[in-house]
This record gives sequence, structure tokens and C-alpha cells, in this order.
Amino acid sequence: EKPHKCLECGKSFWWRSELRKQPMHPQQGETLQHFHTRERPYKCPEYRKRFQRSSDLLRHEWIHTEERPFCCTDYGKGFKQNAHLISHQRIHTYECPEHGKIFSRSSHLTQH
Repeated sequence: EKPHKCLECGKSFWWRSELRKQPMHPQQGETLQHFHTRERPYKCPEYRKRFQRSSDLLRHEWIHTEERPFCCTDYGKGFKQNAHLISHQRIHTYECPEHGKIFSRSSHLTQH
């Protein structure tokens, strides 16, 4: 039996992340629910793109700025999202010329 149940419709899920926190009544705190509609009330002012959650719109709005706060310390390349920096860092390999050992970060090679 799936352990996470939606209190609105009774549908069960394997993962808690499949449910979304939504306040049922302000005085009762938060109850877990998943989306029952495809409503997308949050609209990007630059594009026609719409979002179900305000947090998704905020994350999307980064594409309209030149800010790149997540920076690769090895190459100085900046990224708008930390996930993109992490993905970029995975492609780095640093090999010890003496031993042939490979490291994912230059600092680890230096430490070696």
C-alpha cells in the first residue's frame, strides 16, 4: 500500500514529494495535497509562460537577468542555477601526471 495519501481525493502515492503542501484553512496549518487542476495562475511578464507555483515563476525569472551567482572556481564560468554549476563540475577531471589518479576537483589533485 502506498503510504502517502491525499486528504482531498484519497489518492495514494509512493513518495511524499508527489504531494504538495497547501494550506487547507489558515487556522488548521498545512495539509498535504497534490494538484487537482492544471491551473497556472503565475505568469511571466516577459513571455507567455505560466506556472502553477510562484516559486517556479521566481526560478524562471532568472533567465531574464544577466546575473550568474553560481561560479566555477576552476574556470570562473558563472551559472544562473546551482544545479547547472554542479552538472558543469562533473565534467572536470584532473589527473595526477605522476600517478595517473583522477580527481573531480583541482583542489583534490593539489591536496594529493
